[in-house]
Amino acid sequence: MIDLVQRLAGRKPIQSLKPVTVWDAELDDTIKMVVGEWAERKEAGNHSHALSVLSGMHLWNDSLDASHTISQNLHTPSGSYWHAIMHRMEGDYWNSKYWYNRVGKHPVFSELSGYVKELLAEEKSGRVRAELEALVRTVEWDPNRFVDAVERQVEKERDEAVIAVLERVQWCETALLLRYCYRAAGEGADIDLNDIESELV
Repeated sequence: MIDLVQRLAGRKPIQSLKPVTVWDAELDDTIKMVVGEWAERKEAGNHSHALSVLSGMHLWNDSLDASHTISQNLHTPSGSYWHAIMHRMEGDYWNSKYWYNRVGKHPVFSELSGYVKELLAEEKSGRVRAELEALVRTVEWDPNRFVDAVERQVEKERDEAVIAVLERVQWCETALLLRYCYRAAGEGADIDLNDIESELV
């Protein structure tokens, strides 16, 4: 399964903020078979986390409908998180915020905020810096600010440099949440973000 994660993490070009078609239909079938069967073998305590992994991998493959079918039936913070991301990607921004509000304070938020601060420290462009600064203005990560930033860029401004950095934030959000769910599903072998981030351009 780790090889599937690495393939999704290293896809070129990086996942769009608003994907329109499944990235790799054959891979989607493999995810359904391999990860779906793995999730079904999980005991009750780990089953919802395993289904969250399945939902997240479908989403990373731009298979929004497959991801949504799973996440809308997961009444957990991580299930709501995948549900929120899916609605953001389809352009249903209000609904995305609704589901982010149902997440509450997720453990991934602090890691994601740290990642954005790292990007900010490296960034030279004034426009991009301003967008990143807005994302980390508050002490806690506010996912609704990210939804607003995505909506502004996808629907109005379309600044390629800003979109590129928001895609990197989205990449990190997906990777962190997938790793969290994988660990919560009780897996011994871990998803190493250092390995998969090396694939990110």
